[in-house]
Amino acid sequence: MLLSDYIFSSSMRYESHRLYISGPDGEDEFVFGGFLGAALAAVFLVDTPEGNARGIRLYTDDEKEAFFALYDREVLRDDWGYLSAEIDQLRDNYVQFIDDPNNLIDLCPNRRLLTLVMELLTTYMRRLVLEPFGEHIWEAMPWKMPFAQWLIDAARVETRRQRLLQTDWTDIPTVIQLADIPDETEEPTFFFEGEKAADIMERYLLWLSDEYVAMKQGIPGSKITSADRSFILSQETDWVFLSDELATLDPEDQASFRRWMTEWEGYLTAQLHLDTPKPQRKDLRQELFLDEVTPAPAKNDYVGACQYIRERSKYDENFKNYVSLHERTVLCDQLTFIFGWPVDPNSLGKRMNYKPKSYRKNHLK
Repeated sequence: MLLSDYIFSSSMRYESHRLYISGPDGEDEFVFGGFLGAALAAVFLVDTPEGNARGIRLYTDDEKEAFFALYDREVLRDDWGYLSAEIDQLRDNYVQFIDDPNNLIDLCPNRRLLTLVMELLTTYMRRLVLEPFGEHIWEAMPWKMPFAQWLIDAARVETRRQRLLQTDWTDIPTVIQLADIPDETEEPTFFFEGEKAADIMERYLLWLSDEYVAMKQGIPGSKITSADRSFILSQETDWVFLSDELATLDPEDQASFRRWMTEWEGYLTAQLHLDTPKPQRKDLRQELFLDEVTPAPAKNDYVGACQYIRERSKYDENFKNYVSLHERTVLCDQLTFIFGWPVDPNSLGKRMNYKPKSYRKNHLK
């Protein structure tokens, strides 16, 4: 073993991959498990006859990688050396210092040695973060069809990914709080750290093209036609199936999702060499119904239609979410069902955007 059972001094020993150090007063004993314990033990030995005999070198990247790999092998049977286990170990180490962080400095008063310990810890923890999350979001969340499904799944992973990539592993309260936050509480993040939206879309389309071509090759004599491209556009720009999930998000996240999908539709349309977006209309079915609270407006009463939307949105959360998540044409289809007369999207839009003259800006002032 690298350090196991080696006695450093009367106040320090390393056993079973845990470092035991007596406190400054000689009474309290601090226990360091996981990588932090190994790093402390190794740093105390580096550049000493014992450390040289054991081959402990910690300065170059290759030397650090060799030390990390050796630690991973030694703790294999302890079930350590992976992200969640090391976060828990680090939390257990840090709770000993939550009331007085200076105790850690007292245990290792040599600032250069303590700095080396924390550099090793930070490098190793980032190494562990990259194992499940990778350098890029498409490594953390592999591609899946359609794009809308990948986007919302990736956005939830991205929240955890960003938090871990930006974590200061030397900050005691931050690490303790991180260990106590379960993954399932994460909200989506539609900004992907270090990625360009255009790059994500390009890579997704390359993957999609390979998948679709492979599928077509399984049909003798087939080739990709304009009808195929229109079908791909309609499928890849559809996100109505996510309406219930999107309704649980706050308005800002809903707006971010819609911006992504608008950009994706424009990008995909251009790459498929289609002149204008031509998503296929889905079979219309009634999803909204008249309730007993707000009466339907008279035929062609668009002022009343706008008032109906405003009033019902105040007390009907499902109705409000439907209005915010759907395009005006889709909303007008549902209003047509409810009101019993054809609601024109253009007429409704003009009335919704109308402002009385008294509210208009006077450009002559």
